[in-house]
Amino acid sequence: MTDADWTSLLPPLLAIVLAIATRRVVASLLGGIWLGQMLILGSWNPLTSFAASLDAIVAVFAGAGDARVLLFMLLVGSAIAVMER
Repeated sequence: MTDADWTSLLPPLLAIVLAIATRRVVASLLGGIWLGQMLILGSWNPLTSFAASLDAIVAVFAGAGDARVLLFMLLVGSAIAVMER
């Protein structure tokens, strides 16, 4: 898939619908990433898409700036969870 068309709306729509239906946000986001990789690769093989999704997630942590932002968000979320108790 090289051009943006209506199929580019499917991954976020899947993530939103799954998050509302299951109330599991992380699993819903992973489902959206998986569908996005399936559309990018152009193959409907779920195992290949799963492997590509894992590679994309690991690639995010390769950049120092991205890793710092994710760690900061994790720390802020942990602090909020502790304060709610």
